[in-house]
Amino acid sequence: MAARLLLDHGHRDVAVLGGPDDVSSLRGRTAGFVAECAGTGAEVRVRHTPLTVDDGAVAATSLLFGATRPTAIFAANYELTVGALRAVAEAGLAVPGDVSLVGLDGGELAGLLRPRLTTIVQPADELAASVAQQVMARLTDQAPPPVGLAGPRLLAGGTVGAPAG
Repeated sequence: MAARLLLDHGHRDVAVLGGPDDVSSLRGRTAGFVAECAGTGAEVRVRHTPLTVDDGAVAATSLLFGATRPTAIFAANYELTVGALRAVAEAGLAVPGDVSLVGLDGGELAGLLRPRLTTIVQPADELAASVAQQVMARLTDQAPPPVGLAGPRLLAGGTVGAPAG
């Protein structure tokens, strides 16, 4: 979803702050992003980093001050998103004028920022309720209810634009 959005805006030099490679959900997000970009001619740079704001900022800074700056960054969780935002601001760059940014989760954060953060939100409350129903059904020897979760959705904000230049 994030990769398609960035590609549709014309980005062909993108980066992923993917978190640790040994976390299956983050590995899947990163792999999905890279797979969506495959065959498009886009260059994808992946940075695996611990899931902290500080580490997200360090990883984003290394991208922003590398030999070539990516035109867009996808941060694969909330903390990495905050770190990327901090790095962009500390570099004196503008979102989306200099670099576009898509985060994951943090819908509350998205509404506080100007421009509003473009983020992928997951149905966390719905997922938690479904898991609780499944556990309760097993504990009471009942058939578990069918699982029918909504998938993630894009919360469009103002942090994605066409590549600068």
